[in-house]
Amino acid sequence: MITGADSDVSQAAGQDLIVISSTLGSGTIADKFTATAVPVLLWEASLADEFGYNANNVNGTTFGGTQINIVNPSHPLAAGLGAGIKTVVTTASTFSTPDNPLVAGAVVVATEVGGTRPVIVAIEKGTPLNPVRIAAAPARRAVFYFQDDTARFSTDDGWTLFDSAVNWAAGPTNAVVAIAQNPTNLTAIENLSASFAVIVKGAPPWTFQWQRSAAGGSFTNVPGATSRALTISSVKLSDSGASFRVLATNAFGNATSSAATLTVTADTTKPTIANALTGGNPNGVVVVFSEAVSISTGTNKSNFTINNGVVVNSATVLADGRTVLLATTPIAPGSVYIVTVSGVQDTAATPNTILPNSTFSFLQVGGVIERRAFYVAGGTLPSITNSAKFMNNQPDEVTYPTLFEGPVNYLDNYGTQFRGYVIPPTNGDYVFFICSDDNSVLFLSTDENPANKHLIAAETVWSNTRQWNTSGGASDLTAKRSDQYGLSTWPTGNQITLMGGKRYYIEAIHAEGGGGDNIAVTWRTPLDAADPNDGDSPITGKYLSPFAVAAGPVAITNQPTSQTVTEPGTVTFTVGVSGSPAFTYQWLRNGTPVAGATGQSYTIPFPSVRAADNGARFTVQVANAFSSATSSEATLTVIPDTTGPRPFQVTSVDATFKVIALSFNELVDQASAQTAANYVFSPGNIVATNVTLDATATNVTITTGGPLTVGVTNTLTLTGVKDLAGNTTVSGTTIQFVFNRVTYAANILFDAPLGYYRFEEPAGATVATNSGTTGGNGAYSVGDESAPGAGGSPGAATADPGPRPPTFAGFDTNNHAMTFTGSGGGQEWVDTKNQFLQSLGAFSLEYWVKPANRVADPGSFGTRIGLVGQNDAIEYGFIDANTIQIWTPNGGSLNTTYTFPDNEWHHVATIADGTNLRTYYDGALAGTGGSATANYGTTI
Repeated sequence: MITGADSDVSQAAGQDLIVISSTLGSGTIADKFTATAVPVLLWEASLADEFGYNANNVNGTTFGGTQINIVNPSHPLAAGLGAGIKTVVTTASTFSTPDNPLVAGAVVVATEVGGTRPVIVAIEKGTPLNPVRIAAAPARRAVFYFQDDTARFSTDDGWTLFDSAVNWAAGPTNAVVAIAQNPTNLTAIENLSASFAVIVKGAPPWTFQWQRSAAGGSFTNVPGATSRALTISSVKLSDSGASFRVLATNAFGNATSSAATLTVTADTTKPTIANALTGGNPNGVVVVFSEAVSISTGTNKSNFTINNGVVVNSATVLADGRTVLLATTPIAPGSVYIVTVSGVQDTAATPNTILPNSTFSFLQVGGVIERRAFYVAGGTLPSITNSAKFMNNQPDEVTYPTLFEGPVNYLDNYGTQFRGYVIPPTNGDYVFFICSDDNSVLFLSTDENPANKHLIAAETVWSNTRQWNTSGGASDLTAKRSDQYGLSTWPTGNQITLMGGKRYYIEAIHAEGGGGDNIAVTWRTPLDAADPNDGDSPITGKYLSPFAVAAGPVAITNQPTSQTVTEPGTVTFTVGVSGSPAFTYQWLRNGTPVAGATGQSYTIPFPSVRAADNGARFTVQVANAFSSATSSEATLTVIPDTTGPRPFQVTSVDATFKVIALSFNELVDQASAQTAANYVFSPGNIVATNVTLDATATNVTITTGGPLTVGVTNTLTLTGVKDLAGNTTVSGTTIQFVFNRVTYAANILFDAPLGYYRFEEPAGATVATNSGTTGGNGAYSVGDESAPGAGGSPGAATADPGPRPPTFAGFDTNNHAMTFTGSGGGQEWVDTKNQFLQSLGAFSLEYWVKPANRVADPGSFGTRIGLVGQNDAIEYGFIDANTIQIWTPNGGSLNTTYTFPDNEWHHVATIADGTNLRTYYDGALAGTGGSATANYGTTI
């Protein structure tokens, strides 16, 4: 596993697999292992570009969630789990994604739920990758969704997928399944859960079947126990002595684990009260016990009493068996309440009874706080609070977390506002703490009125998550706590005295630019002996209520509406609700819950709506802590697609006249669209030899065996291409087009560049002809200048025969290129003899380059090779075998790593806009640097 800055490519030697995690920053790994011939399993999103997985050479990213969507169930990396949404973590965690677009040969096995960002990707050895990084995969490559916090919460399905990724990347494709780790004996307490697990190796996918034997009897299958782990949710004394084993199977064989024995001991522990919370219910409270309680004692309202005159009218044991909902007379805000419990028993064979008069205090709180996110760039508090979205009360997202904390590494370029009430547990002095990335401020009102809020603390730079007493970003530590903040506007200075049970309006505002992000608030109450430690919990929902919410049971305010969609299409159903948040949602289709459809809206993404969906009925069940409601039905009507696809446009023909780009008017079926025989060109009756459909499913790249004819009407005839509905192109469908040879020189000169050098001089010439609009010719030079502006020693042109580059339109057979050899360490360069960039606040430079021995023989490659400029002190080109540099006297410099293989032509361009310098390889951004200036040049 590669995690450290001291990692080196030599460590790959002799290994079966390299696992690169996100433990440290991606910069410590960079491209060290891009070219290694050892399989790599990657879960560092920021390295997706270094490994060449991204078609646009851009970093991957992260997002939060608990589920993924398997879209390619037949691939081994799907682990035999089947298509659809899978819960892979038990707690919302950070997922890694290389993002879109991927290179064409990458196989997406799973994506995010409700989107297309890939989270499990397979790349076979030899697959073409982004040539900016590497031409092809030197060994198998797998991308996995893990981040550093993900593994802690992984479900059985999550671990099965991870095992599959490891075995697929590292193992042979036909290895028989084998047991790598057997299940182990367990001892569990009565009525608690027990879990057995197995780890297998061999070629995925695998299937599992757990079996049980009662006290030495024969083994029989456990119904439904078909994953890598077996969990018994509530073991009984009668289960003691049972043995469990698992049969694992793959396409090449099977293996049976050894048996593990379960021992169950009697439950002798009395139940206790774990929590009591109204959850915004004005007429009730939920009491949560440490374990399941019996129905008879849990529903006996006489076992529960509440102070302050509140009467318990009924008691209901909820589905989890641990929670009892008490229906009561009104519970008003402003007081501390105590629930007293006696006589409640657990479900043990010999029941245990709670200690008489067990108590738990609670407040009339909602249990959540309102969190509002505004997708606004800028990274500063004024950019958020002065934005139209913030001022017009138009958040992009509203959630109700049970902690005074936002998600970690949620997004870039956004702001957060928390609004609500904090209800102190007792009278006394309180200290509030805030931490965030980037900066933030914290306000507290002297009462429940927001108009009376005062600034009490601030994050001045940034801190890591839950960093209450320290700061990773060198923030002012005194500002992070209300008892030391020098800019506090609290009426009594830094001493904040509050009354127990009273509501106080509280608000935090946070801004995020780029990189990591977080926001959280905690406190020190009179009941606490010391300040919170870094990592301690934020303020919990036990002391929080959301702002401006009408407390009460769930009510549907806007029903989902019926919709009509044309195939293939997308559709979204939405519900509006009122009542006490937080709400849970479960959408149902024809009465059956839809996996993963647990938001306020449910979307069937494009192009998934098909004719078979016509007439489907959708409802949603909404619940809060103490009530639920079901919406009315919404019906989906689908208008079927009955027309075959048509060619829309021929968008390009390459310089060989053999590669044609064609777009269709709708999404097409991959198999038929990639059948070469379906495409015939005339004149010449030229049949396609290869066709590739891109990720949009509307564009194909057609390769022919012979060239098309320049300057005449070409006709493409299509047959047999189908759309996603199965409709076939009308027989004899054609599209006509005319194309002409592109002259690169003419196109460039049309833009009137200041300088343009074709390097057409024959060997021995000492002039670099300038075809641009400014100044005269340049000169080939060797060595450094004796003085600024003096130029180097005269060089000699070494033009070689063309075409250069051979695959770019306009570089015909008569085109030449200049060779800079670096012989003897000489500094070979072109002196432009013109101060092109003098007084310029913006410019662009570009050239084509093909190093011949940069990789093969870096020692003789030389330094400062092929530089262009010098006369106005601007230099551009290779400063060593691995680096292209743009250097300016007033705008700084930019070194960009060059990693392409030898003997490949690539286009290099640098753009300066007065703000920074940006270098692009083959049109993809490869580096950014430099500094702002109004004049990049200087007088010599």
